[in-house]
Amino acid sequence: MKLALFFDHRFNRTDEGLIFSPRLYNYHFLRQRYLSDFTEVSIVARVESIAGVQSTDRFAEGPGVKVVSVGNWHGPKDFLLKRHGVDRIVKEQITSSEAVLLVSPGQLGQLASRHLIRMQKPYGVEVVGDPHGVFAPGVVKHPLRALLRAHITRQQQQVVGSAAAVSYVTASSLQKRYPASRKAFATHFSDIEMARDDYVAAARLATPLGRPVRCVTVGSLDQLYKGVDVLLRAARICRDSGLALELAIIGDGKYRPDLERLTDQLGLTGSVQFVGQLPAGPAVKSWLDNTDVFVLASRTEGLPRALIEAMGRAMPCIATRVGGIPELLDEEDLVEPNEPGSLAGKILEVATSSVRMRRMSERNLETARDYRPEQLHQRRAAFYAHIREVTLQWQERL
Repeated sequence: MKLALFFDHRFNRTDEGLIFSPRLYNYHFLRQRYLSDFTEVSIVARVESIAGVQSTDRFAEGPGVKVVSVGNWHGPKDFLLKRHGVDRIVKEQITSSEAVLLVSPGQLGQLASRHLIRMQKPYGVEVVGDPHGVFAPGVVKHPLRALLRAHITRQQQQVVGSAAAVSYVTASSLQKRYPASRKAFATHFSDIEMARDDYVAAARLATPLGRPVRCVTVGSLDQLYKGVDVLLRAARICRDSGLALELAIIGDGKYRPDLERLTDQLGLTGSVQFVGQLPAGPAVKSWLDNTDVFVLASRTEGLPRALIEAMGRAMPCIATRVGGIPELLDEEDLVEPNEPGSLAGKILEVATSSVRMRRMSERNLETARDYRPEQLHQRRAAFYAHIREVTLQWQERL
């Protein structure tokens, strides 16, 4: 059975016409995720042309996996200008495929759901984020932020409420705002799948004395979702309190220059390093293994991959009480978002207690083991099986 997956991820196309993913979604991942349950999959997504040839391990296409480009856009205004052409491709892919899976939130999933509902064709949806949180005050700077927040939240509720099968990346938090229909098959499993070598063998020993405490955060700087500005202000408070602290920021995006200026204004230039974007895998693991505390100051989240990866490296982790994060960390390791003082207090509390850091390391490594492939396969297989079943039933009624 052929699957069409509608996904707002942005792929890249080289001058030679090869399509690759700048992040996780390479051919190995896509094949492993979908081809055990479907004979072929078309990934309907944005594709941006770039110069240069990339490493072959990041290529997205191969036997059974094809990326269908709907073009590219940047921001709501650009999308509206191109919407008619995008919608035409979306409809063609729904018609030419048998099973349909949407990733939500996403403009492509929202467009596809309209056609699917009109056709009364069943579909599945993977709920991976919360637009109500994404458009919260302080997260997105847009004159229509409040209106967009209400509109896109309502859209996602409709997409989820009309689906025949729904999976959530959280165990409970996203389910509350975006409930599935009583008739739908609903489950939860993370879209994060950890490999054996993503884990260290044992919890960490105490942080060596006599050197600065090394903190690290990982995330896109394209928006202010990750609260890096809050983390920088917390770092200044820690320094003023006498803690020798160094901070590494892994990630890149349009807000990086603003955050670098804030770093200068706070007098932190010598103790903050903007590492930039790193490829997933050994490069990121090396940073995690050579730092002491992972800090995620997010204003909104679904279930953050970077946090789970840090936990798999047995890192003590501090994060905000948003999205699915409370399902991962102990209550004593959480703070409210947008509060530099509270975040600084938590960093000071953790960094000055080797006993506390050891306890966090042990607990986090154990929790991260729930994201091994064997722990997730059964729920994912049941979800895809239901999509196949309701698709076949629909086809028989035609």
